[in-house]
Amino acid sequence: MQPARHIITWEEFRTAFRAHHIPDGLIERKLNEFLSLTQGTRTVLQYAQAFNHLCQYAGYHADTEAKKCDRFRRGLNTKLKERLNLVRADTFNELVNIAITQEDCITAHRAEKKRKTPTGPSSVQPPRYRIVKNAAPRAPPRNLPSGRWIARPPPQTGSNRPPVPQ
Repeated sequence: MQPARHIITWEEFRTAFRAHHIPDGLIERKLNEFLSLTQGTRTVLQYAQAFNHLCQYAGYHADTEAKKCDRFRRGLNTKLKERLNLVRADTFNELVNIAITQEDCITAHRAEKKRKTPTGPSSVQPPRYRIVKNAAPRAPPRNLPSGRWIARPPPQTGSNRPPVPQ
């Protein structure tokens, strides 16, 4: 019980509220989730939302902008981590914005690269060779003894049927 004229601070209220409504086991579980959080297959925005949600359970692990930025960087995928390695952001929000911009650049680069890659039957592919045993039914070339393995291009056929085994 507090004295009648005592003004409760936000920190006192928060501590009392948590102690009454949120079990310590749950806070510990959420802290562990926060500490092991990574971007994985999420977008930066999805990762930032999960990060912000779990920050409330992180305590001293995320009580300053520098700690939040450091922890956020650790969880980013390697491509973004590499791109943001030399970037210094003053605030957590600034770091998230830069990460979103870089993610958009990576996505655009991949899309352009995919668009430029030739696909389909129009692209000419070199013939594939297969390794066959040089057997007696065909007359072996004079310089290759019978019974050796040689690389031979597949026989050309006029239809889509598989080649006849030799």
